Parts: sequence; C-alpha cells; structure tokens
Amino acid sequence: MSEAVYDIQVALEQWQGEAQAAADSFATLRQRTEESSQRLESPQGILQFIDFFSMFFADAAAVFERIKAEVAQAPQPVHAEALRQVTSNAALEQRRCLQFRDKWINRPLLTEIVNAAANRLTGYHELTPIANELDSLARLIQPQAQDGRPLDRRQLFTKWFGR
Repeated sequence: MSEAVYDIQVALEQWQGEAQAAADSFATLRQRTEESSQRLESPQGILQFIDFFSMFFADAAAVFERIKAEVAQAPQPVHAEALRQVTSNAALEQRRCLQFRDKWINRPLLTEIVNAAANRLTGYHELTPIANELDSLARLIQPQAQDGRPLDRRQLFTKWFGR
C-alpha cells in the first residue's frame, strides 16, 4: 500500500470517527429535547431536525468507512465521487441549519442543536482535497482513454512509451 493511500485511510478514519460522534451527540440532543418538550413550541419539528442530522452523519460515517476499506484494494473514481457527494450534501444542508436557526434561535437548547449540525457541516469542504487525491491515484492505477474507457494494452504502451 502506498503512503498516499495510507494517509487517505487515516484521514477517512478520522472523518468516520467524527461523523459517528456527531450522530451519537444528536441522540443525546434528542433525549434532552424529549425531556424538555413541554417547554418547547414545536417539539415535533425539532425532533425531525435532530433525526435528519443524526441520519445524515450516520450515513456519512458509513461512506467514510466503506471508502476506507475499499481504497486499500485500489482507489477508484467512484470513491472520489462519493466524497464529493458528501461535501455537496453538507453544503446544501447548511441552508437547513440557517432556516432552523432563523426560526428557533431564542432557545439555548435549540441553539446548541443547530450549532452541532452547522459546525460539523462546515468542515466537510475539507473532503475535496482527499477526493482530488483519490482521483489522481485512481488515474495512476487505471489510466483512461480520451472517451472515458480504460486503455487497452496497445493504448497503454503507446501512452507510456510513445510508440
């Protein structure tokens, strides 16, 4: 295994741990919300927000774990695409946090809930360099022809040796 792949696996393991910790923290926030539901204006909406982000981070953790395991065999373009999709989804969900914050900002527990989601989502843009590195490694392992198909033997030797 190359050093670059190892570095990617270490980074993915860290991301996976952080995403799982986020999902776990939302379980705690859900419990706290249920305990104080009589004092909240719309506990059902708040619980839906919590459940959404609990699932979001659990899914992200699963993606990181899967890619970490698969990249040991050989980095593939689909691995980079999966990381970019997580990054894109995180950027889109930041809007959900802003809307929630605008609606429910006056309660300390609700502020903690929205900050737990928003702060974690902000860091996901850092996945882009990892995705770019995976793309580079995948191209080294399986060069692509101009039309996107893998190179056959003759094309590969021509590319390498120019004959």
